[in-house]
Amino acid sequence: MAVYPQRALGHVVEQRRDTVHLSLTVGVDGTISTSGGSIEDDILEGAGTWKCGAAADDTSAWNRIDAARIAAGLWLRDVGTAPESLWTPLRELVGTALSTLRALPADAQVARVAALRDAALACRPDLYDVLTA
Repeated sequence: MAVYPQRALGHVVEQRRDTVHLSLTVGVDGTISTSGGSIEDDILEGAGTWKCGAAADDTSAWNRIDAARIAAGLWLRDVGTAPESLWTPLRELVGTALSTLRALPADAQVARVAALRDAALACRPDLYDVLTA
């Protein structure tokens, strides 16, 4: 049984394979804001999936989920290192994930990112292991 992310107003939304998921906030003045740095970041982090998979208070699990999602987005943008602006423990996890991923043959890298997307669509908490194992 899959667990799906809790969305605004308490609605549970199932993530679809044929859809790229992202969160946008449209202000009353029509401006759009995202949870990441840009719409592109929101689309590519997590390979087009919503963030889910752990209990709200499970900091360790969320750090690993966030790191895997960020690393996948950086890989998709062909960025080789974690941004300096990331919180240090998260930056270290992202750096390790990127290094591990980039050390693989190209087809294996693609397979790992695809496997991360599949795991994220199912809201699994083991995204980091899927990307790096």
